[in-house]
Amino acid sequence: MKKTANRYEYLTQTPVPQLICRLAVPTILSMLVTGLYNSADTFFVGRISTQATAAVGLVFSVMAMVQALGFFCGQAQFLRSRMDLIRAEWI
Repeated sequence: MKKTANRYEYLTQTPVPQLICRLAVPTILSMLVTGLYNSADTFFVGRISTQATAAVGLVFSVMAMVQALGFFCGQAQFLRSRMDLIRAEWI
């Protein structure tokens, strides 16, 4: 219960800009890894043809948008569920 209370205090009393930066780090790292993977993929696919390189470039932009939307929805739902659990313990 102590750990949950500390999380509740952390999420409710930390300044919003600092909290956003802290919570965004896993998402940023994941997107950097994906970008590096795509760069390597583009390098090797570029040896096949320019059409293949174009296809990889188009797919990456779509994949990045889907990934960003998934992170947004997933983290928002996770935080909401955690806050609901913490509130239930305080009542």
